[in-house]
Amino acid sequence: MNIILIFTFCLILGLYGSLNFYIGLKGWKITKASFAFVNPVIYWTLFCIISLSYFLGRFSSNIFPKAIVVIIELIGSYWLGALVYFSIFMLIINLTLITDKLFGFLPSKFKQSSFKILIGRIVVLSTCVILIIGTWSAKNPHTVSYDIKIDKQTNINKLHAVAVSDVHMGTLINKKFLDKMVSMINERNPDIVFIAGDLIDEDLDSVLSENMVKSLSSIKSKYGVYYCTGNHEYYGGRLNQLIEVLDKSRINVLMDQYVKVADSFYIIGREDKASASYNKAPRKSLKEITKGLDTSLPLILLDHQPSHFDEASEQGIDLQISGHTHKGQLFPVNFITNAIFKNDWGYYRNGDFQSIVSAGFGTWGPPIRVLNRSEIVDIIISFESSK
Repeated sequence: MNIILIFTFCLILGLYGSLNFYIGLKGWKITKASFAFVNPVIYWTLFCIISLSYFLGRFSSNIFPKAIVVIIELIGSYWLGALVYFSIFMLIINLTLITDKLFGFLPSKFKQSSFKILIGRIVVLSTCVILIIGTWSAKNPHTVSYDIKIDKQTNINKLHAVAVSDVHMGTLINKKFLDKMVSMINERNPDIVFIAGDLIDEDLDSVLSENMVKSLSSIKSKYGVYYCTGNHEYYGGRLNQLIEVLDKSRINVLMDQYVKVADSFYIIGREDKASASYNKAPRKSLKEITKGLDTSLPLILLDHQPSHFDEASEQGIDLQISGHTHKGQLFPVNFITNAIFKNDWGYYRNGDFQSIVSAGFGTWGPPIRVLNRSEIVDIIISFESSK
């Protein structure tokens, strides 16, 4: 297993290095043509620092002051985003040139060096515009609303819920942004709040040093705040410490557990699938978790990853709330998430089973969103039995 991990790591590192070197060569041609005074040693030194800065930021938190780490990681994160779109543009350009060799449809001036430099400048400018717009989309969350019905009778007629996921609190998602989320939730005046995993982004130290979790204790709701784990909570290896902090902030942590609320409905919270590696054992089946529940009452499931819909449906789950996908976060990655998950964003229904998947409030990696926005989810649930 260790050999496989080492091989995979070396393969990824090799691909990343090769891609950066290719982009760096193209960038040097544009730089040399645009700014003849730039020294190649200075260019390649800066390029190497930028292309490695994300990893330097991730693994240097114990070496540099936090302010320096934030800057390094921020530069590296934006470079990852830029690399995605540089790669897409270069792929389109190269495919066009290959096709031209077969069919010869490009005018001769398109093959001149001066025109290629112009195209390169347009690619750089376009990527910068994408990053700027993507930053705005990530930093200006909006509210997505759903009005659904669960076909069961209970003591209350309606439940006003707000759900969030994928906050990714840490180095780049700071307390100020978290306070914005809390303010948006409280403005909705919900009866109940759900947090569907990936509350933190591995870096628990930043969360603790800024006392971010205390902000969550400011959330106001009639029935409280309920939380299930996501995959990122397990990566840092300090899940137990996080749970202790959440408990002190009056966040109800549900890890393969359920709770009955207002004698009217159940909330079931699953551990994320990543828990299998962390706990060295598979997570409990939904059948085990829900054993003994009164299925005549509404069952609301919090499961970070929007998968295993058939299992949820078989166990009588009425509504599953998930996140994880970020709706791709960077176009066109959304086509991949859409192909992987039955519901990668928004509302889905199959018989009595319903699913709502959030695009998430925070970001992972590049602090940008392209062709989607950060969001909180506002849900009005009506309980009306037709039986």
